[in-house]
Amino acid sequence: MTSPVPADGRSDFDFVFGRWQVRNRKLVDVVDPTCDEWVGFDSAAATEPILGGLGHVEWTNPTADTARWEQAFSYDGGATWRTNWTMDFTRTE
Repeated sequence: MTSPVPADGRSDFDFVFGRWQVRNRKLVDVVDPTCDEWVGFDSAAATEPILGGLGHVEWTNPTADTARWEQAFSYDGGATWRTNWTMDFTRTE
């Protein structure tokens, strides 16, 4: 028998626990709204539950073995948003 998943959001990001190979892509100057130059680099990440599993992170396309994290800034008080960093995760374990 499995325990019920809490409805308060604390388990929403359990999919990201584990070890990952990460492909980063970010604007060279994330605070410059006119910057159009991107740089890419690889990294590794390991995540585990802390603080009871609570967090505020946006992810897109999560599966058991892949996920994408995206960061966007607004340069006009929230009228528009511009993505300035993405990380593509691939599980290694």
